[in-house]
Amino acid sequence: YAQARAATQLHSQPPQQQPTQQPAQPAAPAWFPSDTTASGTPVDPATMAACSSAPRAVLSDYPTAERVSEPIVVEQLTRNLQLFGEDGQARIRRSLVVVVGVGGVGSHAAHMLLRSGVGRLRLVDFDQVTLSSLNRHAVATRADVGLPKTDVLRAHLRRIFPEAYIEACNRMYDKDSSDELLEGNPDYVLDCIDNIDTKVDLLAECTRRGLRVLASAGAGAKADPTRLAVADISQTAIDPLARSVRYRLKKDHGVV
Repeated sequence: YAQARAATQLHSQPPQQQPTQQPAQPAAPAWFPSDTTASGTPVDPATMAACSSAPRAVLSDYPTAERVSEPIVVEQLTRNLQLFGEDGQARIRRSLVVVVGVGGVGSHAAHMLLRSGVGRLRLVDFDQVTLSSLNRHAVATRADVGLPKTDVLRAHLRRIFPEAYIEACNRMYDKDSSDELLEGNPDYVLDCIDNIDTKVDLLAECTRRGLRVLASAGAGAKADPTRLAVADISQTAIDPLARSVRYRLKKDHGVV
C-alpha cells in the first residue's frame, strides 16, 4: 500500500518545466536606415523626435514576432531593386525627405515615397482631416475626420514599412519653425502647400540653405495627365500659381 501510494504521488507531481530557449532577436535589415542622410550628413535623433506628437516608427516599436526579417524586406523591394539597383536602393533607404503639406497632394507623394523605399520621412502639416478632403486624400477615412493629417498618414505608412523613420510634425511651417522642420540637411523637400505666402517662404528658405526642393503648382481641374511638365520655376508658363510664386520670390526674397 505504501509503495502504491508513493507511486501515485510520484505520478501526480506536475512535470517540471524545461527552460525554453528564447528565439534569437533578428538583426536589423540591411535596408534599415543609418543615422546619416544619403548625402552623409549626421541626423540628430533628438531633433528628429522633437516635432513629433507621437513616437517615431522605429524597429523597436514592434514586438519581436512582428519585426520584418531581411528576406521579407528584400522581397518587398524586389521591383525597386530591379529598377534602382542595390546601390541606388541603398541610397534611397538612407534618404531623408521632408513633405510640407500632407493633404491631397502631399499624402499621395509621401505614400509613393515610402513604397519606393525612402527610409526617412518628415510629415509637416498643422491641419486636421475634414469630410470635404476625403475625395482627394490618399489614406484618410471618415473615422479619421477631426484627427491631425500627419498622425493619420503616419499611422497608415508605418503599417506598410515599419522600418522607416516617420515623423509627424503637427504644426504650420513658418519662419519660426523652419530651423526645426528643415533640420538634418534633408536630401529633398517637397512643397505640397496650397497657401502662397507659406509656399514662397518655404521655397526661399530652401534656396537660402541650398536644399533641393520640388514644388507642386496648380493641378486643379486638369484632366490630361500627359500634359503635366516638370521645370525650374523660372521657366514655368501658363500656370497662374507658379507665376505668382515666381513674382513673389523675386520681389520679396530676390530669388530669380
